[in-house]
Amino acid sequence: MSAAAARPTLPDILAWIVSQGLSATEPEAFLAGLGSRIAGLVPLDRLSIGVPTLDPNTRGASVTWTSDGAVRQDFSAYGPEGEAEFRKSPIYYARENDLMQANWNLGGGEGLADFPLLATLAADGLSHYALRLFAFPNEPYINGMALSFATRRSNGFSSEDHAVIDALLPTIALAVYRILLSEISSEMLRVYVGPRTSERVLAGAVHRNEGEAIEAAILFADLKGFTELSEAHPAEMVVGLLNEHFDVLDAPIAEHGGEILKFLGDGLLAVFPLDGDGTAACGRALRAAHHALVATAELNRLRAATGRPAIDLDIALHVGEVFYGNVGAARRLDFTVIGAAVNLASRIEQLCDRLGRNLVLSESFARQCGVPAVPLGRFELKGIRAAQAVFGIDGGE
Repeated sequence: MSAAAARPTLPDILAWIVSQGLSATEPEAFLAGLGSRIAGLVPLDRLSIGVPTLDPNTRGASVTWTSDGAVRQDFSAYGPEGEAEFRKSPIYYARENDLMQANWNLGGGEGLADFPLLATLAADGLSHYALRLFAFPNEPYINGMALSFATRRSNGFSSEDHAVIDALLPTIALAVYRILLSEISSEMLRVYVGPRTSERVLAGAVHRNEGEAIEAAILFADLKGFTELSEAHPAEMVVGLLNEHFDVLDAPIAEHGGEILKFLGDGLLAVFPLDGDGTAACGRALRAAHHALVATAELNRLRAATGRPAIDLDIALHVGEVFYGNVGAARRLDFTVIGAAVNLASRIEQLCDRLGRNLVLSESFARQCGVPAVPLGRFELKGIRAAQAVFGIDGGE
């Protein structure tokens, strides 16, 4: 096929965008295909799409395609640094000046002193940079998209080139909006319920009582003396301390294949599904608990150095059958685990202070964790019919 025959037409690209808008899930793949196609009509060397994000850690995301075929995704963080970086961007300039489009002649030095991005692009040999903003009306947060395009051609984009981009822009915006909604719904669900659970919910497990009985190692964690701490310090400080502890718990739990299902005030509940191998799952839960306790000790050491209060952590580990599924009211559900095994884990955690230990194990967990455990005694527990044997780890917490 000749080069002329392979040259795309505007209707070809529009049809492709619509097709991708209905099916695409990866913004990088979408932009790679879009950039290469537009480059068949205009002298395009760089194409970038930026959008706000609904994420606890980032304020915005951008995907950039360059004519060498490379595609890169970048994120802008919350906080003073991210805000300062955004204020130096062409997008911020356009928004603050109520501009839906702007153009800079980089070869002529326009914008290089004001915008670090444009100075970088000029140093890379790009001569002209154009920006288009597209609003998503009536959206409270995901309220628009920024599309920028740049070229190395010395005389920049012609009026015909701009007309091609402007003709494509509404369709691009619709596709980006659909892809963005899909990504946000998936990512935010992961943030609130965890990766394993979010997959089940998105697969249709949304009905009350829908779930299954699974065997899982259960990690129940609680911070010592947190009630007294809450009464002695401002709420903002207490929340900050609590979040720091949840960070040092979340990292090892996720790293070892567990999932936090519920935050319980100053504690949490996490599970490690057995998936047919109880020894492996219990071993992973035990390693996660150990690493969390080590990280907590280091966090408390750093706090002591800055005059902030230390907070100790207690963890109980158990293994048993739980119901994993939807529980709650008709219009307010919680995808979690419930059952006697969960209750037992919470009860043996309450023995930590009495035993002078930060980590205790149930008898069933001790048998399966693959590490020698020492008996700490048998105890009557509230709500549990039979006395329970409880174990610790020699040389451990």
